[in-house]
Amino acid sequence: MTYTDPDRPARERAEHLLGQMTLEEKAAQLVQPFGWQAYEHTEGEITLTEDFKRQVAETGIGSLYGMLRADPWTGVTLASGLSPRQGAEAVNAIQRYAIENSRLGIPILIGEECSHGHMAIGATVFPVPLSLGSSWNVDLYREMCRAVALETRSQGGTVTYSPVLDVVRDPRWGRTEECFGEDAYLISELAVAAVEGLQGESLSSPDSVGATLKHFAGYGSSEGGRNAGPVHMGWRELLEVDLLPFKKAVEAGAVSIMPAYHEIDGVPCTTNTALLEEILRGAWGFDGLVITDCGAIEMLAAGHDVAEDGLDASVQAITAGIDMEMSGVMFGEHLVGAVRSGKLAVEVLDRAVQRVLELKFKLGLFEQPYADPEAAEKFIGSAKHRELARKLAAESIILLKNEGGTLPLKVSGGTSDSGSGNGSVDGVRAIGAGNPGSDGGVGASGAGNGRSGSISSSGADNSLSGCVSSSATGNSGSGSTGKVAVIGPNADAPYNQLGDYTSPQPRSSIVTVLDGVRSKLGAERVLYAPGCRIKGEDREGFEAALACAAQADTVVMVLGGSSARDFGEGSIDLKTGASKVTEHAWSDMDCGEGIDRISLALSGVQLELFKKIHQLGKPVIVVYINGRPVSEPWIEEHAYAILEAWYPGQEGGHAVADILFGDVNPSGRLTISWPKDVGQLPMYYNGKRSRGKQYLEADSQPRYPFGFGLSYTSFRYSELQVEPQAITADQTATVRVTVTNTGEREGAEVVQLYISDVVSKVSRPAKELKGFRKITLAPGAAQIVEFEVGAEQLQYIGPGAQPVVEPGGFKVLVGRHVNEVLEAALEVTEGSHGTD
Repeated sequence: MTYTDPDRPARERAEHLLGQMTLEEKAAQLVQPFGWQAYEHTEGEITLTEDFKRQVAETGIGSLYGMLRADPWTGVTLASGLSPRQGAEAVNAIQRYAIENSRLGIPILIGEECSHGHMAIGATVFPVPLSLGSSWNVDLYREMCRAVALETRSQGGTVTYSPVLDVVRDPRWGRTEECFGEDAYLISELAVAAVEGLQGESLSSPDSVGATLKHFAGYGSSEGGRNAGPVHMGWRELLEVDLLPFKKAVEAGAVSIMPAYHEIDGVPCTTNTALLEEILRGAWGFDGLVITDCGAIEMLAAGHDVAEDGLDASVQAITAGIDMEMSGVMFGEHLVGAVRSGKLAVEVLDRAVQRVLELKFKLGLFEQPYADPEAAEKFIGSAKHRELARKLAAESIILLKNEGGTLPLKVSGGTSDSGSGNGSVDGVRAIGAGNPGSDGGVGASGAGNGRSGSISSSGADNSLSGCVSSSATGNSGSGSTGKVAVIGPNADAPYNQLGDYTSPQPRSSIVTVLDGVRSKLGAERVLYAPGCRIKGEDREGFEAALACAAQADTVVMVLGGSSARDFGEGSIDLKTGASKVTEHAWSDMDCGEGIDRISLALSGVQLELFKKIHQLGKPVIVVYINGRPVSEPWIEEHAYAILEAWYPGQEGGHAVADILFGDVNPSGRLTISWPKDVGQLPMYYNGKRSRGKQYLEADSQPRYPFGFGLSYTSFRYSELQVEPQAITADQTATVRVTVTNTGEREGAEVVQLYISDVVSKVSRPAKELKGFRKITLAPGAAQIVEFEVGAEQLQYIGPGAQPVVEPGGFKVLVGRHVNEVLEAALEVTEGSHGTD
């Protein structure tokens, strides 16, 4: 038997190869140098660096990180970067040299960032994960992951450092945009879809990549919303909430895990054997690769201060279950010496190397290590993928306010009369309809037995000193939308709408909101002025913005934030690649990794600009492009309509325009509670009943609750039924509800199922999401939506850290969002209480 035999199992091949390796060759498999430093690109020619050649000749190289990554950290720009074809050719040159010039011919594992598209020049930029979650469309997200896998693998990437499965608890955290939201169940559904989409039916397929789940675990609950800050969390919450998405993704077959930077109860995740060995590998049976985040091992000695030096940190990490170090600095320097000095058992080293080799065999790298330049050129950034990006962005946009049916606008004629914004209730036990911030109470006709009822609800030139218009004269005529002024720092800022972990893209590849509106109305009816920057106190552009707005019939203000990484001295942490807070005048970044805030207000003078425009008396529609919720009560009160687009990706401008003009009916729903004030944080819908309801200055309810989002049509929920009404712990009940489109437009509705445990031995969340369906209904159409409720929906972590279903009463809640639901009862009787 030989490790080159493709008919042998991956484990056997890895064991055989491991037996052929020297100590130095083994250690080299566990390091991951920065891939962009392995080659030079000059005048179209790709040349491998002498340092790369030396490492290959001496010990081989196990993996390369971000070989195709382009951003301020790598220093790779549009001018110096690689096209899709060039990227594939560069990977092939590297792989060929490594295979032909190392003793054992082991191919290199190429790891790439793909949070919302491959972080390479020319790749399709999809909406950020916070936006993707807001679509509540698991199937569409899975399709996106298939597209990302194809684009990445065709260029030579074989493992991606996504999906991000962190549960957000404090949106001041700059990485909120990288997460799907605040609910573990929703994140779990998307986690499984990500693994299925990225890895496909076979890891060795030319359109599949290995998925790396991150950041394991609890990263979204850091102290004060500060990146990598300590996490204060009990084991029950960790198991029930933060670990659930990882568990589901592991069960789906994920092949790689990345521990987080932070500590939990004093123990850094990088050396947390309870997480990495007892839970991940022991309880869950995970047999894949564990790779650190960049610089995490170094932090053990300089940050967490739990290791004396790099040697101690390296030994602690690999002993705890780390298999590979991103960057490879600590492992590369210390592992061989640690074994030779007796501080590290060679069996521990071999265990990690075995896992790395097994993954390479499973990926088919020994049979096909090379990328396909033709496929890269054909599929990367294709029209089909751009159309998918547009559809995802449109499905993710959330209509938060629509006063008087302001939206949709008409391309010709007046605003549509089909938009609506207020909820109403008829029927039995409809809770909290009409007020998105309500936390219960009986609806307008709230009487009856709690089993049935109904709910109804509906819901260019970027200088600051000029107003841009292709036509300075003209009258739109009676009943027309007329001229539209598109104003704001994010109206025509291409990079601002892409989000963090995005490579620079050609301007022609990005559709801004200004581009989108012009595509609907024609340039002659659209005026534009940025007005101000995201940050800073510069009001130079106010005059031009006011002049634009004065000429217009309707104003669309595109406000928000920016996670566009800055090309500038001192703006990047060179060890981790995270952005650093900077006061440079040219920096507009107020979100993204390393950019945490103490406020959720708009940065700079954006609010002041809105107030000035509002004084003109024109209808003002606000579009937020940002990476976290915005707390601006004045805008929420005075804007005619508000759209939340998050960072919608390269087709975001088309998607926003599709919503503004009614070509697409908004169906996005919040996956994160929208606070009224930063003082309410941390805020999440599934808190404990004991958390309290009132502050001195205000109540504890959000401005917009989890699951909230309006539509241009209206939906009625009725005939909620649970059958049978009593089950044992090992049985299931069927929940049915009828949803009717009572409006005049086709629309998509997200039907949400929540469970509330009436009495339990330990305190439980008041409500927990346990199911959802996104359905599309024609005007007047109705659909019966079904859910199955059993042990998985009713259990919690009980004694011995094991899941348990207690006998007793449960509330089954179904509706449009967490605070607008119908309620029915379900009883669990004595029987089997434990679950598998």
